[in-house]
Amino acid sequence: MKAKINLLISTLVLTGVLTCAATSTAPSITVSPMSQTVLSGNSVIFSVTATGTSLQYQWTYNGDIIPGATSPTLSLNNVTAQSCGAYQVIVFNDGGGVKSARATLQVITPLLPFADNFANRGSISAVSGSGYGTSLTATTEANDPKPCNPRVGRSVWLTWVAPASGVAHFDTIGSAFDTVLGVYTGTALTNLVAVATDDDSGEYHTSYVTFNVTAGTAYQIYVGSLDQNGGTILMSWDLLVTTYSLPTITSRPTNLTTLPGAAASLCVQYTSSKTLTLQWYHNGVAIPNATGTCLSWTKLTEADLGTYQVAFACPAWTWFVDPVEIQFNSAGITTACARNKLF
Repeated sequence: MKAKINLLISTLVLTGVLTCAATSTAPSITVSPMSQTVLSGNSVIFSVTATGTSLQYQWTYNGDIIPGATSPTLSLNNVTAQSCGAYQVIVFNDGGGVKSARATLQVITPLLPFADNFANRGSISAVSGSGYGTSLTATTEANDPKPCNPRVGRSVWLTWVAPASGVAHFDTIGSAFDTVLGVYTGTALTNLVAVATDDDSGEYHTSYVTFNVTAGTAYQIYVGSLDQNGGTILMSWDLLVTTYSLPTITSRPTNLTTLPGAAASLCVQYTSSKTLTLQWYHNGVAIPNATGTCLSWTKLTEADLGTYQVAFACPAWTWFVDPVEIQFNSAGITTACARNKLF
């Protein structure tokens, strides 16, 4: 998180928001925003007091810029559990920049029985719900699965016993740190089988998974941290009781970096016990007549660049496979994919 904020300040310098010749008194924060715990539906105001001249402000949520949040106060109306997280403000002028302390918003929800050690985990079985926990004092165990990233740490566990068969969704939206989410079957760290894992499919560095479940099966829920200290966890879940299972993806599309004018294709292969329909999307917009397992181009143009995603649908649900990107590299490098570090 610290590296992201420092990068933002550097980017502001490079883009000319901060001029090379400082003519203003460098900002200094005298009162940082304060953490708050409120009921769902309440309004929340975070504020900062700073000294300096010609001050400018940029609020962040879990380390990412909040578009348009550029005043000394940040107002949140009708907050829900998904509003939870870490809020921070960067104050800057042409004399420099400084970031405030992080303020955590917690909306009152039930305490979930997370445990640091797998053997001590608690159990839940509700069809749907939300609740909170913390990984601030959590550690890691020798056989922790470390999903998505080998650096993940500060892990906690709980068990969810599926009350019916269908399609379940779990997310950590509203958590106050960079989460990694894993779902497993098994009774010990040495015999876990991965069901679903995710890093960053939720907004602002949170996680989101959807997976098939069988009634009575115990699913081990893992929440790890890619921040040094972990933090407050907000977890929500629900179960759609249906006989339509998600397909099993046997081959999924991957990011593509290539030369202008090159031929290309994106394909997905799957198995399913039910008849499903497919639809491809480009930058969030459905592509007309793109309902097969592959998209193909004889010559890519700039108009073809961007994000692609395929959705499966049935009478009970619509499910999107993880998005991929097509990019150009004029040097012909095909093994790298560029990413924006900031909004």
